[in-house]
Amino acid sequence: MMDLNDMNKSVDDRFRSCKCIKRFVKKIQGVHEDLVEGIPTKCNVDLGFPLGLSARCSKQVLYHSA
Repeated sequence: MMDLNDMNKSVDDRFRSCKCIKRFVKKIQGVHEDLVEGIPTKCNVDLGFPLGLSARCSKQVLYHSA
């Protein structure tokens, strides 16, 4: 999580990471989205975008202040 946080320096970086994670989470059967959404808080990082299937990467990444 910390490495991902360090890599997300630009809006483009955050957008690509958001889309990638969203695709990955969709493939996990039985995933508890509320647990996924809480990962950054548990790891004490601000990725610059929310995790989870409901993330709207383009809007949330552009307007999130990381």
